Amino acid sequence: MPRTYNSPVRAERARENRARIVAAADGLFREQGWVPTTMADVATAAGLTRQTVYQQFAGKLPLLDACIDAALTSGVGGAVRDLPDYRLMGVGDRPHRVAAGARWLRAAHERSAEIQNVLDQAAVTDPEAALLLSAREQRRWEEVRWAVGLILGVGGDGGEVGGGDQNGGDQNGGDGNGGDQNDGDPEASDAAVVDPATVDAVWALASRRNWLVLTGTRGWSGDRWESWFVRHFRAEIEA
Repeated sequence: MPRTYNSPVRAERARENRARIVAAADGLFREQGWVPTTMADVATAAGLTRQTVYQQFAGKLPLLDACIDAALTSGVGGAVRDLPDYRLMGVGDRPHRVAAGARWLRAAHERSAEIQNVLDQAAVTDPEAALLLSAREQRRWEEVRWAVGLILGVGGDGGEVGGGDQNGGDQNGGDGNGGDQNDGDPEASDAAVVDPATVDAVWALASRRNWLVLTGTRGWSGDRWESWFVRHFRAEIEA
């Protein structure tokens, strides 16, 4: 008689294995960087076979991509826009929303800047990684546009909900008044009315490169970075 399998149990085991693989890879990528980290290293660190790792991820680049997504969402998955801390960026007056955006972006950088920097490293020598980086940066620009629109009150998905994914300056909220934004489709929002030059400026301001240089090389505290971001962000949107 053919052997039967409990699909829910197998699915749960696969999810657990995937989480173990991502956690192990995240640690190795951060510690060793792109080139030295191998799929065999990941399998060993995760306590799984290489076959199991390859069942979940076709290669090192898709695995790194998954690590970045997990870091951005605090490991809970789903859309960043749905995270409670992110939604705070759609509440209150403009100063409150800008401050909420800075707090959220700081936390996002604390979680993800290092692992995203591994993709920056990979893109130098790996053409596929360069394509992935380009696509992620374009998405980041679109999310910044969405976020700036929220802060200016010209876009979003409901006044109490922030927009954006990796924005706010990467991950930012909005300032529309609580309630008259549209149904949550970033393409359908009125954020397109935001001046692209303003989006460019905030996109650059919010970059992980700035975060890593200021908090790493220059030794800034997270609080100092937040104050800097808020000051320059407000200067851009109020110019």
